[in-house]
Amino acid sequence: MERTVLNSSYYQELIDETGLASTIHAELQGALQEMIVEEVTAEMEEELDGDISELEKEIMRNMINLVASALADTLDEEWFEDQLLIVIEDFVAVAKGEQDQFTAVIDLRESKQEIREKIIASLENLPPPVKERLDLPEGEIELFVDEMMAEMDLPNRVNVERLLEEENEDFAAEIEQSLSTMQSFRGIYLYLPYIFFALLFMCSIMLAGVAGGLKWFGASVAFFSATYLLGTRLFLELFGQIFLPRAEGEIPLLGPEMLNQVASHGVETIMIIPAISGSIGAILVLGGFLYGRIAR
Repeated sequence: MERTVLNSSYYQELIDETGLASTIHAELQGALQEMIVEEVTAEMEEELDGDISELEKEIMRNMINLVASALADTLDEEWFEDQLLIVIEDFVAVAKGEQDQFTAVIDLRESKQEIREKIIASLENLPPPVKERLDLPEGEIELFVDEMMAEMDLPNRVNVERLLEEENEDFAAEIEQSLSTMQSFRGIYLYLPYIFFALLFMCSIMLAGVAGGLKWFGASVAFFSATYLLGTRLFLELFGQIFLPRAEGEIPLLGPEMLNQVASHGVETIMIIPAISGSIGAILVLGGFLYGRIAR
């Protein structure tokens, strides 16, 4: 876990190699644009109480599309990846016990200004007849956009912890519980393997002497490493054959292909450790044979 789930650099590598952030962003962008257009259009039509022509509806919908496009262009893939990594680093810090609660904050101040400028530029490029229909005099477009931004009421900063609690309090509580459990067990799994192998090494030396102990201990390490390697490979095969077909459509934002890439990257990352330990085991076995010959 220290090389994967609890390692911030792992997520950066995962994103770079699999395009995970790009996939999530593309799914969110399309869904959010559609949601914004539909909800805002419905709200405005309700406020106008149906007193609007089909042409005015079309113009209004185009203007809302324009705003949604400005949002999508500003909160682009690069912006999303930066914010995602900020949140992940915060999650890792809490999971490792380096901080007690989430402190990640998404700063939208520069983004809001960029959105404003893009909307102004888009409105200024509209044909004069459309501007007249929207009642947008040339010198009042900036004022109109400022009023629009005020009505949108985008916050300057978004506190991730507060956002989670507001959206789904039960889900936020589950995350906190999971992180608390992870903190409790981290000390155990972090040091237990070293204690186990140290005891195994001492017992091997005591029972079989130096030469025999090196062989026993090296063979044990090599065996555990090989078993772990085979187990992770088997997991990856079962993951692809059993879990992925069932997961299609069940996990939002991620399709089977992306899930398979994420799982493969994780397995390849953790396989480095048993590969190294297996090599060390083989060296110890060889060292035991050499020591036995020299001792004779």
